[in-house]
Amino acid sequence: MYLGVFALILAVTVLFVSIPHLAFSIGELSKSSKRQSYALAVAIDGGILLGKGVIALGNDTAIQGAGLAMIVVLVLMSALFNWFAFGHEPK
Repeated sequence: MYLGVFALILAVTVLFVSIPHLAFSIGELSKSSKRQSYALAVAIDGGILLGKGVIALGNDTAIQGAGLAMIVVLVLMSALFNWFAFGHEPK
């Protein structure tokens, strides 16, 4: 149990570090407001955590496969947005 709690804390911490970068790049690319950009960044990172939960708690192979597909798509989106942010953020 302690290992699971530690893994969840670690996952949430890492994802929250990426939220400002995601929000910046979403705002730059979509010209949306800061609040809208942060909302989408939280949705992307929250979706990654949801996919991890689906894989961990799902008892059907199809459901676990859907969770894995969701994670793959959202992690790729997050990586692309973070890549854009690191190259375009004002210093």
